[in-house]
Amino acid sequence: MGKAAVVGFYRGLWQVLSDSNIEVHDLVEQQDRLACRATMSAVHRGELAGVAPTGRRIHQPVMTILRFADDRCVERWSIADFPAVMAQITAA
Repeated sequence: MGKAAVVGFYRGLWQVLSDSNIEVHDLVEQQDRLACRATMSAVHRGELAGVAPTGRRIHQPVMTILRFADDRCVERWSIADFPAVMAQITAA
């Protein structure tokens, strides 16, 4: 995704998942890269993948690697456990 698409994605995400917090567990820097392992938590306040707001607090493990050049982030790789979020908001 380009920068505009990433901005749009996160704007929409933060509207649906409010009161968000990111707890960083590990940061690793090597040469031109920075890796982060974290847990994002938030409250499900808007429709997400067809699921109406539940008001439940969710916890999502995430990992991101960023590559920098000329003091700018030029590449980003991220993994987020979205199925875990869906299980949390659809659990009875």
